[in-house]
Order: sequence, then structure tokens, then C-alpha cells
Amino acid sequence: MNSMQYLINVPIEDVKQCFSFAEQLYQKKAASLKQFGRKQLIREKNDYIADHVIGKSVEIGFKRFLEINCGISFKVDFDIWEDQLIHDNGNDLATVFFNGESKKFTFKTDIKGTRKSSKWLLVERHKIVNFNKKSMLLDCWTAYLKARLLKITLMDI
Repeated sequence: MNSMQYLINVPIEDVKQCFSFAEQLYQKKAASLKQFGRKQLIREKNDYIADHVIGKSVEIGFKRFLEINCGISFKVDFDIWEDQLIHDNGNDLATVFFNGESKKFTFKTDIKGTRKSSKWLLVERHKIVNFNKKSMLLDCWTAYLKARLLKITLMDI
């Protein structure tokens, strides 16, 4: 029987921290106003802040999920970059903590949230294709092996 805990609560204090982060991000124009996937659509302030609050809350929720179910943790990045072109390169899991030990996790992982009814995983082709080799299969296999090293399977998530 599967004993995974799937319902994860994000404490209100963490959501408030996400809101403060999103407001600062908007004030500094440190992230694009364009809607993800629809570059011609510019987000209004409320939509921009809501998107970033949801995004950071999802990162915290996923962190709590990994802590509760896998004994793995990571630092949620609340750094605000002064330039939109300087960022974490979509790597939300640059460092993981496993058994109290800090480990580099070199497979770029960009945590995204979806609606409850969604049952899919967004994989941006440019993040998994090795353009030098044009080998998507090799990169996917490497990702799979790295996930297995952390004892995470797709069936567990």
C-alpha cells in the first residue's frame, strides 16, 4: 500500500512571504511582465503578483512534499535579481539536502504548478535536448538515472 502524503499544506506565513516576494519582484521589474507561453500578452499588476505568489507557494509545497515523503529538502530561492536577464536559469533544485548533507543537483529543475484537474508534466524541449548531439533520448535517460539516485520514481510522484 502506498503511504505517500499527497495533500500538503503551505502555512499562511509562507504564503505571506511569497506575496512580499512577488510585490518586490513587481516593483523592481525583476521578472518579465509577459505571460508564460503567450509572449504577446502582458500581465497586469494583480495577475503578475498572483502568478508569482502561486509559483513560490508551489515550490514551498513541493519542498514540503519531498521532506515528508522522501527525506529530501532544498532551499526555496527568494533572491530578487536586479536584471531580468540574470536569474537562476530555471534551476529550482540547484542544491538538495539529503540526510542532512548538502548535494549539488545538476539536472535543471524548474518547478511549476498546475490546476488540480491537470494531470501532466511540462517539459520544455530546450531544457532537455542536448543541441550538440541532438540527442533527446540520452538527456532523458540521464535525467531518469539522476532521479533514481535520489530514489524518486515517476510512480511515487
